[in-house]
Amino acid sequence: MEQIEEVARSFKEDLQREANRAVRRKEPDQALAALEAIDYVDKFVSTLKMRAGSRIGMPARAKPIRIFRKG
Repeated sequence: MEQIEEVARSFKEDLQREANRAVRRKEPDQALAALEAIDYVDKFVSTLKMRAGSRIGMPARAKPIRIFRKG
């Protein structure tokens, strides 16, 4: 999870720089898109944390594999 958070942090920094550039170039649509992407990255990481946290303390288990046979 820590590695994912680090990648997300780096990606958000890149997006912030892109938003800043777009503002300087007077491209508000590009700036807004970059800022919205930052929000989506935050939501994604938050969702991952919640799902990972709900499994903390539980043993890792494999999902059953379903094999379909032709009739």
